[in-house]
Amino acid sequence: MAKHRKPKAHGARKATLAGVAAAGISGALVAGHATNVTAMSSAVDLANTVIGVGGLGDNTGVRVPPKLSGTVVPSGYQYEGLQYDSGLNLAASRDAGTPLLNTAIVNTYGKEPKIIVVGYSAGTLAVEQERRNLQGLKPADAPSPTQISFVQIANPFAPNGGIFQRFPGIPVPGLVDAMGAGQPTRYDTTYVVNEYDPYGDFPAYLNPLSLLNTILAVRYSHPDEAYNAVAPGTTPAYVTTVKHTVDGVESTDTYVLYYHALPLLGPLRELSTQTGLTPFTEPFISAVEPMLRLLVDMGYTDRVNANPATPVAFSLITPPQNVIAALAGMPGAISQGVTNLLSGGTAPTALPNPLGNLVTAAPAPSVAPQTKSSQSRLALVADDESTPTSHPESTSTPGSTVAASTPSSSTPPSTPPTTKSNPPSTTSHPSSSGDGLHPTVTSDGNKAVPGATDGSAPQGTGGTTTTTTTTTDSTGSTTTAGSSESGSGTGAGDAAA
Repeated sequence: MAKHRKPKAHGARKATLAGVAAAGISGALVAGHATNVTAMSSAVDLANTVIGVGGLGDNTGVRVPPKLSGTVVPSGYQYEGLQYDSGLNLAASRDAGTPLLNTAIVNTYGKEPKIIVVGYSAGTLAVEQERRNLQGLKPADAPSPTQISFVQIANPFAPNGGIFQRFPGIPVPGLVDAMGAGQPTRYDTTYVVNEYDPYGDFPAYLNPLSLLNTILAVRYSHPDEAYNAVAPGTTPAYVTTVKHTVDGVESTDTYVLYYHALPLLGPLRELSTQTGLTPFTEPFISAVEPMLRLLVDMGYTDRVNANPATPVAFSLITPPQNVIAALAGMPGAISQGVTNLLSGGTAPTALPNPLGNLVTAAPAPSVAPQTKSSQSRLALVADDESTPTSHPESTSTPGSTVAASTPSSSTPPSTPPTTKSNPPSTTSHPSSSGDGLHPTVTSDGNKAVPGATDGSAPQGTGGTTTTTTTTTDSTGSTTTAGSSESGSGTGAGDAAA
């Protein structure tokens, strides 16, 4: 009789997984908003250029520059928004936008010193496809890696967190096909995502609380306003850099994961703001958030962005060690909640820091030279941009080696963080001198930088891959951890249909 039950059980499990995949991909990828339409500038000046590809409904890329507190277009760069048809059929929009993006790159390449291609949300599909197409060309026939780099905001391509790798090979007919995770290319690429954004930080396990949180994250972590409000240099983030050698060219994938308030509590906070009751409700909301976050984080493999390039598919089973870690972290979470309550409560600013790799992330597309160092922090603006200073900057300390597989942890810091901090006397923006292309890396790191090593992009002959993760919390402590590995690095791309 057991033999007869196995096929049914297997079929039920497969159906459940497919259902979760379709629901997850559909809900995540459709999020977006309409916008005003302005034509892409036809004038081409001899200047560094940012080419922006907007998300759903943003047919001209007008909503890209405000991202990350307006730091997406660095000082000294002009902006060109790609004009394409961005609709609900994301695959069709990608296929329409990719050749137009290629034309924009070709028309700009050779005329401007540096080009940064920036995609947001659904726009990252065209950006990623073009990145794969360029990698598929012979190096002599493709744009030089010293001139062009890519920034993908709210993207689904991180091997550990991106929804395309969570549900590999599972398309949603009429919406999107299976593009798979990103792979290393000759081009420096920065992946930026908010915590819990279903595009790039989807749960790894069938945890009902995690999935409910993800549904609410469509409203509270993914929309334009959520990314416009991110303040590089102030908003805490986990940043991990992964360095590759592809076709004999050294490149860097940077994964930046910005801290975000728990979406589960978003409706309460929104209602409190609308009714003017925030000073009364926030102490209680902040009191329950540490424990609730601990339970939500059981559904993830990696809450400190230690292994963003390690491919992880969605599973129906939560590992026992995640449950044990959550139980072990309860006393600390309760203690932190009491601290938040007694301090009057503010929107949480301190993050779990078990690996010592949390930092206050610096700004957006690259301006400063790339620093080939094992200790780094992403900066995406010129140093003449003003940096918010509600969190103190921190200094780096020598890192330690991190194993390839690091257990997930969401235990709050042993020392309760302060709810408010004085602004630092100096900023830590990187120097604006340099090639103006690569993601700026300074002496302190952050959790949310993309550095995929698995996925569907064509890949070269391979070489050494080095991973660096740096973290600094709002109290100012910073630590860096790194690991490296070698491999053949050969693989075919899983190009989108």
